[in-house]
Amino acid sequence: MRTNIYFQSPRDENKFKSLPHSLLCKPAESSVIHAKRNTIWITEQYATTMVIKRFSHGVKSNFIYTFRASKAKRSLKNAVELTRRGIATPRPIAYAEARNALGILQRSWYVSEYKKSLSYNEALSVYGDSLIDDFAEFVAELHVKGILHN
Repeated sequence: MRTNIYFQSPRDENKFKSLPHSLLCKPAESSVIHAKRNTIWITEQYATTMVIKRFSHGVKSNFIYTFRASKAKRSLKNAVELTRRGIATPRPIAYAEARNALGILQRSWYVSEYKKSLSYNEALSVYGDSLIDDFAEFVAELHVKGILHN
């Protein structure tokens, strides 16, 4: 199995070019923040706090992602587009794909800068009922900027 890392920018590639592939395999010092269908963890590398999302793939989806962009690649592309349209989002760094000798996707990862934020319950306790109004305004802003959820 061969793993390739694709960087968002030449600056990131220069900074993170020695990003170890083992980092993508969730080293012990990483902090797992979500471990269900997909796994998400935080790690500090090269004076940057990053979050890594490892996508799980079944046999059927592995085959499908041979012909279409992986979830990791689409995550990076979407983050770039949100930023371009003026929507604050954590800075995308890279995505990685592991494919077997036939080119069939086995695993994929998305890497971005980590930005601390409040959980839903924390935000609700801080902002109360105005949180729902604020969220509605945010969704309206997304729609005005041409971003629609399928």
